[in-house]
Amino acid sequence: MITAADVLAHLDAAALGERWPRDRHHGRRAIAARHGDAWGIAIEQIEGERPGAVLAPRIAVHGFGPKVGKKSSPARPLSVVGAPVHPNPFADWIAARLAKSPAALWGPATACLAALGLPKDATIVAVVALAPHAGPPSEAEAFRALAAAIAD
Repeated sequence: MITAADVLAHLDAAALGERWPRDRHHGRRAIAARHGDAWGIAIEQIEGERPGAVLAPRIAVHGFGPKVGKKSSPARPLSVVGAPVHPNPFADWIAARLAKSPAALWGPATACLAALGLPKDATIVAVVALAPHAGPPSEAEAFRALAAAIAD
């Protein structure tokens, strides 16, 4: 049996480690998935400076859960067709795209399943936008909702 408290305890412990995503990003969402007794939460964040920069725009995927290994997952490329090449307008361009059509920018939630160590037929139980939050995940409403969606 999976409880929300177990999921939150796992996330709180992970947040103390070096694999927890840091706050340098243009947008962030979290995806909760489950397959039988296996579960995982992916935090995806849009990173990068601008098209053509050393740090190219991408979607970094940070997976957490019992089946997630200790290494980070490879980032997915981010389509930046039509994006400005200067940093400030690029950040504004990303924000506008997230406001208008977040799914088109992020792509399918199922793209994170491999990072969670879950099979392709796992069920996505929740997808939420993540607002900035200080403190452990268990104190954030978004993570409590994800944990509740995973729990039995």
